[in-house]
Amino acid sequence: MHRVISLVSCVAIVLSISGCNDSSDNEVSLDSPPTVASNGNAFVALHADGTITAWGNEHYGGNIHCGFPCRGVANEPKDVIQVASISDAFATVNGSGSVNFWGMENFDVGYDEIKRQLNNVSQIVTTSATNGGAFAAMKQDGTVVLWGASDWGAHNGGQTLENISSITASYNNGGGAFAAIKLDGTVITWGNPYNGGDSGTVSGDLHDVISITATGSAFAALKRDGTVVVWGNEGSGGDASSVASELNDVVDIIASEAAFSALTGSGDVISWGNKDYGGDPHCDDGFFSFCTPASSELTNVIDIVTNGESFVAIKSDGSAVSWGNSTKGGNSSDVQSQLVGVTDIAGNSGAYAAITEGGKVVAWGNDSTGGDPYCDINTPFSDCSPAKAELSDVVSIVGNNQAFAAITASGNVLTWGDASNGGDPLCEKQVDFVSCAKASSALTEVIDVVPSRGEGGSAFAAIKSDNSIIAWGNSDHGGKQ
Repeated sequence: MHRVISLVSCVAIVLSISGCNDSSDNEVSLDSPPTVASNGNAFVALHADGTITAWGNEHYGGNIHCGFPCRGVANEPKDVIQVASISDAFATVNGSGSVNFWGMENFDVGYDEIKRQLNNVSQIVTTSATNGGAFAAMKQDGTVVLWGASDWGAHNGGQTLENISSITASYNNGGGAFAAIKLDGTVITWGNPYNGGDSGTVSGDLHDVISITATGSAFAALKRDGTVVVWGNEGSGGDASSVASELNDVVDIIASEAAFSALTGSGDVISWGNKDYGGDPHCDDGFFSFCTPASSELTNVIDIVTNGESFVAIKSDGSAVSWGNSTKGGNSSDVQSQLVGVTDIAGNSGAYAAITEGGKVVAWGNDSTGGDPYCDINTPFSDCSPAKAELSDVVSIVGNNQAFAAITASGNVLTWGDASNGGDPLCEKQVDFVSCAKASSALTEVIDVVPSRGEGGSAFAAIKSDNSIIAWGNSDHGGKQ
């Protein structure tokens, strides 16, 4: 098992809300528990009856009926079974396999031609960044339909996309690519070559593949025999030559934005890629490097977490150790003695928060994004907002890009981090040039919290036990319903 805290929107998400009306209120009452997802700029909630509700930046998916410069849908999607997104658009798949999509127009082929092909769809996978993205719809017959921006994988280079069993995406602000495993265990790739869209140099080794993991611009394929094949940008994990002899008996691979960490069956960790993103747990933290090495041997590891900039390994004895970018959570030395009895870890773009024995929380990393839950709100030039009560009896934590939200056993939510981006539901500390939306009611009896991780802004949405949803945080990224 591993958990990856993705800081780039978006991947395909399976969701379940009543009526598909874009709400102007700060609270949406539902008949049954919804599931909520975000593309970093807007939220979409999927209800148990297959209808959806959207809110947030209307041009980027917050309004399903939007007009120019975005494209809306005439009829509200129904019988929805999946919602997928890129940073400026959403797509839904319904039970009959038809697709609806809305948001900014971003098509290299005509809208009508795309719609004609979108039938009998079973799943959608996406690449996405702040300035582009693409959708890949897998059909029940194993073929794939692509649309979006060509630099993010919307063109397949003339290859035949058939007999596909699964698709993985790599993407960053420079472009994106897809890698698909076929039914026979071979792999086909397409998209921006810089992001791993060209696997020609290793095509002969890509057989008996069981899973694929991606950084922002490279892929790593895990084979049935426990070996690994990599390709793509060498500086982002596309070159594993330095650890090739160690990549045996691998059971899982985890990716930051520019490095991979592989977990072996014996609990060892092997990392490669950009050392400032966790690619070298034994790195030299020199003057020209942001890298911090792991403070102990990476053995007896049972889980690995990444916030995109660094890694944290949880060991079988309940301890945890981090490595990677020292300014983004890679250095946990100040709290190392407190990292005992760790049961869960969440991350955001600059920090981590761990749940330890008794539901207490230990955090580290950039203070302004939540590295210090009890930071001084009056610190000059800091946007940090501290937790308003002691962090104890916590059962779950989630991070957006700039803050954390913890749920206690009693269903209360405690937040900390950037005040205007979800760190303060009351928006007591106003930050210049940021519109902070307050939570419309008390964050009590909460059963789940979903983050919006946008480029330049973040928010949260809490699902309560009465099936209502309350959002707060940056108004331009879904904080205002």
